[in-house]
Amino acid sequence: SRVPLPAPGGGDRVSHLSPQVTLIPTFDSLVMHEWYQETHERQQELGITVLGSNSTVAMQDETFPACKVEF
Repeated sequence: SRVPLPAPGGGDRVSHLSPQVTLIPTFDSLVMHEWYQETHERQQELGITVLGSNSTVAMQDETFPACKVEF
């Protein structure tokens, strides 16, 4: 079943103070592509960025898959 992409805090309105969120899936799939296409406009409204699972990050002179970054 499909669930609507909720706004942070459960509200329908997006405040200019909403945090920026980046999602990086751990693997690519048709389902992920469909979800991205179906919710892209809402993601933009909410300040959500979805990167490809093959994205890389450079930190401290090292480059590695972004999905492996832990905070």
